[in-house]
Amino acid sequence: MPTPGRRPLGAMALVLGAFAAFGAVAAPARPAGAQAPGPELSLSAGAMQFDASGTGVAPTAAARAALPVAGRWLLAEGSLAYAALGEQFAPSPTRVAAAVAQLQLQAPLGPVRPYLGVGGGWVRYLSNAGGQPAAPGTLSGAAGLRVAVSGRLGVRGELRVRGWQRTSDGDFGFVNSAAEYTGGVTYAF
Repeated sequence: MPTPGRRPLGAMALVLGAFAAFGAVAAPARPAGAQAPGPELSLSAGAMQFDASGTGVAPTAAARAALPVAGRWLLAEGSLAYAALGEQFAPSPTRVAAAVAQLQLQAPLGPVRPYLGVGGGWVRYLSNAGGQPAAPGTLSGAAGLRVAVSGRLGVRGELRVRGWQRTSDGDFGFVNSAAEYTGGVTYAF
């Protein structure tokens, strides 16, 4: 039985499936492997390994939008992500949301487009903020792969690392960090 206030992962799978079905039906035909000419939307889900007020693994989900900045090589991506961290030292799951912008350098190799990205934004504590800042800054790096499947529909896999709430001793460290392993579907316009 799901914990009150938490959505089961089945609901996330249903949303991703509906997004994929819509893309397959609504997308005009394009040759498989054709590069996305413009904006791209994606929905992803996966697991987040975190080190916050304790360590663990939590489900995470993200919605992302990417726009070409310089040809097909450089993209600007905005993302909104959510996770419920089951921290050992918190009385209940700590829910966090992240709003991040990244620049991503990708290699358009036919239907396969590997990429690397760097960016920054904010993490917002939705519960259990305790004495922490409500919206500390975050820095992130990503390595991933976009693959065109058919028409405008594609898939992506990504590893994104992030740190938030800088340490007080002035070094480049963070009080909190996470590694997110996600997979999802994409729709190119």
